[in-house]
Amino acid sequence: MADIKKAFPDNRLKDLQSAFLIFDQNKDGKITKDELQSVLEEAGADFTTNQIETFMKRVDADGNGSIDYHEFCSIMKDIVSTADQVETKFDAAFHAMDLDGDGKISQSELQQAVRELGDELSDQEALEIIKTVDKDGDGHINYEG
Repeated sequence: MADIKKAFPDNRLKDLQSAFLIFDQNKDGKITKDELQSVLEEAGADFTTNQIETFMKRVDADGNGSIDYHEFCSIMKDIVSTADQVETKFDAAFHAMDLDGDGKISQSELQQAVRELGDELSDQEALEIIKTVDKDGDGHINYEG
């Protein structure tokens, strides 16, 4: 338990406990393959039985056929770590494209970034990309990190 407390701040520990209880539908302290599959289906995830079984084998460290809280926290630690790494890389890429440092990527900054990668974007292509991700309609890709 000490390793889990070191890996997650208190607010995340509560979130982990809540998430575990969502999966542990019969509240017996373990997540079975059927419980995992049921929750994932309710969430709209489309995994095959084989994919669920492969995941269970990977996470079920003691091989008893179910995921206990410690095993759940272990995989969540890996997932959070990976997500943090992806976010760090995304932040770096965004800031590299944001040439004037205003927290937004303009059409010209997007075109410059693509040019530096050895390709070209027409004005129309750049506008279409920006339009796709521009949530506030200001004509820029805004940083929301």
